Amino acid sequence: MDFYEQKQSNEDAIIDIEQREDDDKNLHDRSAMLYNMKDHVLQQSREHAQKAFNVYGNIDILRPYFHVEPKELLTRRAFNVKKCFIIIIYLASGININTYKSSKLFLNYRELYGPLMLVLTLIALLLFGMKTAEHVREGTLMGTAFAVCFGYWFGASSFVYLIAYLCNSQISYLQTLSLMGYALSGHCVVLLLGTLIHSHVFFYSIWAIFGGFSALKMVGVMISRTTGYSQRVTISAAVSSIHLLFLLYLHFAYHRTCKYLNILCRKPPA
Repeated sequence: MDFYEQKQSNEDAIIDIEQREDDDKNLHDRSAMLYNMKDHVLQQSREHAQKAFNVYGNIDILRPYFHVEPKELLTRRAFNVKKCFIIIIYLASGININTYKSSKLFLNYRELYGPLMLVLTLIALLLFGMKTAEHVREGTLMGTAFAVCFGYWFGASSFVYLIAYLCNSQISYLQTLSLMGYALSGHCVVLLLGTLIHSHVFFYSIWAIFGGFSALKMVGVMISRTTGYSQRVTISAAVSSIHLLFLLYLHFAYHRTCKYLNILCRKPPA
């Protein structure tokens, strides 16, 4: 009887050892599989990151958007002034602007060199206006100017592109960026003259003239790429409102308001 019990216990011990060996083997296999899977995922992620860097990190992709001669930019600015007067004539005479969609009149340039230069010029003018208004928070001037100008350029362009998409306008996001950037030329002129000459009548006059001309140019481009009366009215109102209200914001937020706040802060208590 003892012999059979000892034999049974030996068999149970052997079975336990075999089960442990199987469990250890399965655990080792699972660990190896997890390690191989992790190594495969890391390798694939590294390859995708390398491909993305090769595609988007190559500066040659951006070169066509900035390959513009400075003389050509001046020619475009002069042509845009003429374009605004022609748009006024078309609108006053009731001519369908969409007929001239493919003509040179409403050609929208697909480059970002000119808009970028205008954004940087606007930043410099904002800094000049804040310095003139004796805005003493030196540490925040540069960051504020960059955030406001680049934020408006990309934010307003995205909003206008969304409105254009909803109104079925045939315009790309790159064209919208270029259009909104070139329209900042009116902002630069108005802010410079408004900083040098302190007169509300003079400011509102140049705001209506230069800001209105650049807004009219954008409206003409959008109308020429939009079909439907209600869609044209919607996108025209959105583009012109954003453009002109931002110019008012720049003038009163970073010139007059700063000056008055500094006067109040420096006034000795009674």
